[in-house]
Amino acid sequence: MLILSKRLTKRDLETWRLAEDRDRVHCQRAAFKRRVKQARDALVAFTASAARAYIGVNWGKDSVVVAHLAVWLKREKRRTLPLVWLRSEPGYNPDCLAVRDEFRRMFPEMPYDEIATPRRKDADGWHSTGTMEAGFEEATRRYGLRHVSGVRSEEGTARALRMYRWGESTEHTCAPIGWWTSKDVFAYLYVNGLPVHPAYAMTQGGLWERDRLRVASIDETQGRGRGRAEWEAHYYPDVVAQLR
Repeated sequence: MLILSKRLTKRDLETWRLAEDRDRVHCQRAAFKRRVKQARDALVAFTASAARAYIGVNWGKDSVVVAHLAVWLKREKRRTLPLVWLRSEPGYNPDCLAVRDEFRRMFPEMPYDEIATPRRKDADGWHSTGTMEAGFEEATRRYGLRHVSGVRSEEGTARALRMYRWGESTEHTCAPIGWWTSKDVFAYLYVNGLPVHPAYAMTQGGLWERDRLRVASIDETQGRGRGRAEWEAHYYPDVVAQLR
């Protein structure tokens, strides 16, 4: 369920509807259903022996999937894990709030918390590195060291190496959808009617691939490459201007 935004154009919405047609097909595939079961099994195994743990979210596509897996875990009466957003400030993507609010409206039974993590600015621009660590430390203090994330091997070399070395779970972390493709993620969101961040439809009518779009903080120094700065300037010029 795509969350609508004033930033979306008619062409964006038309392109999104075509993409949803593919999601409708993919969610019927046996391989997709096996991956859902594998993710649930990994989450159950990881949380079975954990006295304390939490689900890390940022309201992007992957974390919404993991948050919904936590809903399933609770409804199966296995564990109730809090959802925790480490919110970088200033400059978090403003449309994350609408996704958050819709998810919480749909699943009010899920405990929820937010931890603000101030970004720092220097001559190069805004940075989250060096400040997010404090957010994780606070999350650990509140909810324990063990946590579940939406990390996927497809998202980068470091994440792929993590999955190949450890699989879904290490002693302290769990990546239940680590082996999923972006097709699996979008199909899961579609078949479960979950809120989808509008950024994934901000493709200028297909010029950008939705698989490569992110809901990370705006104007992050380390994330300006590969067209990211141009995309932000096109869809979030007001936020960029506030941060400059």
